Amino acid sequence: MLCERIDMTSVVESLAVAKDHGCQTLEAMCLDFIARPWNLKAVMKTEGFEKIKTRCPGLLLEPLMNKFAN
Repeated sequence: MLCERIDMTSVVESLAVAKDHGCQTLEAMCLDFIARPWNLKAVMKTEGFEKIKTRCPGLLLEPLMNKFAN
């Protein structure tokens, strides 16, 4: 159900939930959403991104680097 509700305001928090609970499908869908060129800049401007960036920066950095490295 969460995979169907990914949007600009929920994607970062959904990614955190996916990582916390080992939900690889949700994590992959969030990363795909964030990695779209037209989404990445917009996601980086969200409140959720700012919260996650300061609370646990590795949550976003590691998966995104892996995504772009492939």
